[in-house]
Amino acid sequence: MPPGAAHIYGMTVQARHPEGTSWGGRFARQVHAEPRPLDVEPPSPWEEIAPPAQRPIAPLETEVEECIATFANRWGGDATNIYRQQALECTTPQGRVMWAKLQRAQGDGSIGIAVSPQEADDLARRGWLPETVAVMHAYGASANQRPLDDAALAGVTQLERNRTEQMVTANPQLMHALRVGGWSRQAVLQGSPAQLRGFLSHAEHSTAAGRYVELAEMVGPKQGARAREAIELGCEEIRFIEGSDLPLTDLVSVQRSNPSASVDDVLSAVGNGHTRDTVQRFGIHVAARMKLALLG
Repeated sequence: MPPGAAHIYGMTVQARHPEGTSWGGRFARQVHAEPRPLDVEPPSPWEEIAPPAQRPIAPLETEVEECIATFANRWGGDATNIYRQQALECTTPQGRVMWAKLQRAQGDGSIGIAVSPQEADDLARRGWLPETVAVMHAYGASANQRPLDDAALAGVTQLERNRTEQMVTANPQLMHALRVGGWSRQAVLQGSPAQLRGFLSHAEHSTAAGRYVELAEMVGPKQGARAREAIELGCEEIRFIEGSDLPLTDLVSVQRSNPSASVDDVLSAVGNGHTRDTVQRFGIHVAARMKLALLG
């Protein structure tokens, strides 16, 4: 600084020392490094000693390790890494055990569709047991329905589900409802223990139609009312009852006046605004393809 030049109070005119180089005084011959951030973990020594494939792997739950070993023996060593990676995608030990047991069931042919780690986590979180899911899953695999989805979305508490599992799998009436599907299955999956016990208390003395109406009422009042109306009309076509909101009286009357018509044609004709009289006038094939308003 030139003689007499002023500088701002508090500022030094000494040049900064370059970071990381030696400094005089009592810290001579020492190197000053920037402090490591507190939230950064030091690198694992294994990263410097062994490549990833040779690092020791902590064992998983016994059921999971047995599943991985089974598939490794069946398909070779590469299966070990593939299935271990899938198992590690589960976020909880319960989810991994669920995943492993259902993978083995799928591999043995007991169930027809594999279970993802996310599904396994969700089912375990909701309190399902692998054995119960496997039983329910087996009955729906061939119909392109996934009872696992129904189970995961049922929204019941773990306590309710644990109380219900043994009741469902041990009772022929409830297992039949699962096989039938639709509202019957939904009622079993969503029903509380009290509801299912009430159903079973008189199921043996009820008709098949009466049991169906009661299960539908467990799903909801709208479903129960439609099921009851269908029984009163003598309608047994499940697609008319559960798969459509069209008037049951029209569906039944059109079907009975055209006994050779397909279910699809009956649904389409009534959906186009036709009744039994207009179907008889124009024919089922025309009614199924053209709206009544266009025919005049």
